[in-house]
Amino acid sequence: MPGWPPRCELVVYPAASLPRSIPHPDASVTRALTRDGVPKAWFYAGYAASRELRAVDVPPLGRLIRFASSGLGASILVEPALGEVLFLVTVRGAVPAFVNSSLAQFTETVRTVVDRYPYYSMASSPHEVGAAATEVAAIVEAIDPPALAPQLYWTTFVEDMRAGAFPSEVLAPD
Repeated sequence: MPGWPPRCELVVYPAASLPRSIPHPDASVTRALTRDGVPKAWFYAGYAASRELRAVDVPPLGRLIRFASSGLGASILVEPALGEVLFLVTVRGAVPAFVNSSLAQFTETVRTVVDRYPYYSMASSPHEVGAAATEVAAIVEAIDPPALAPQLYWTTFVEDMRAGAFPSEVLAPD
């Protein structure tokens, strides 16, 4: 796999690609998408930046900007006025879940969590696996404390780590 070990590359969208149906996104949203960049890809849940930004109507929140996908049919979105990053499973009646307080915090969290890799190996003890998950939780909390509330994107990532889902032998290419 090119680029292994993992590193957090960013994608920057052209300013002209901002959805026209969202006339005045917050300046921090515009800056993150068109100047600073957002993660291009990372190994958790099939995350991948979208080729283009799309406006998506999400009741009851209104029109959001889809900038990435995750897994089978899920979207990573930004609320254009507040800048919050949200996760939405594409099924009828699904409600967006909070990911991070801003695009900048999302990008910093992904970058820092990816840079912490490798987390543990298949030979690691349960204590070592738990310690790595605790360390990553502390990383997330230091960047954006609300991101570790129960049953959210980052909390689920940490729980998956604690369950042993990310040993280096599984993530690394053969």
